[in-house]
Amino acid sequence: MKVGTNFALQKIAHNLYSVVFENADGHAFEEIFNNWNDIEYLFDFFEEHQTDLQSEFWVSLFGKIISTEEAIERTRRQTDAFEKKIIDLANSTTAPDETNLSSLFVPLLKQNSTRKPLLNSTTKAYGLAKASWLRVYAVRIADVFIITGGAIKLTSTMEERPHTQYELDKLLNVASILKRNHFSENTDFDTGYIDI
Repeated sequence: MKVGTNFALQKIAHNLYSVVFENADGHAFEEIFNNWNDIEYLFDFFEEHQTDLQSEFWVSLFGKIISTEEAIERTRRQTDAFEKKIIDLANSTTAPDETNLSSLFVPLLKQNSTRKPLLNSTTKAYGLAKASWLRVYAVRIADVFIITGGAIKLTSTMEERPHTQYELDKLLNVASILKRNHFSENTDFDTGYIDI
């Protein structure tokens, strides 16, 4: 899968934007949560990744092998609350980190972990349930988060599977393009829709 270099940014909430890739049906944030609510999409995904779902990690965590049907139900139960949490935190205009997106999105790589606002830093948010396999990926510019995609991550690293590698490539590509286009804490994001 090739990552596109042409995209726009669509405003979702106060300080939350989503990438709209060229020839995409919608923006990345919408696509993630539509997929995670789509029973057919989830069935195909968990059937294809049955080996990962039945790995020692997940079996020891849940104390049993998780069936495709259980994985679908678990994913769908978490999806709406996760989406609502992101939107609610994005609309929060309070300063403390505990009540805004900074409390949910953490640096993608541990060596980036600093509490001050980072420019063009890559971040991830974990699903809300304990040991969730849901991930949403975003580029952070000061207090603005730009969603590039998301994945059901069943393996230890993103590089282990094509679908998570693709999400990593998208995230790094968008971060690089935004940096090349001089996006910074001084960028005016108030326009709502920005072509890159």
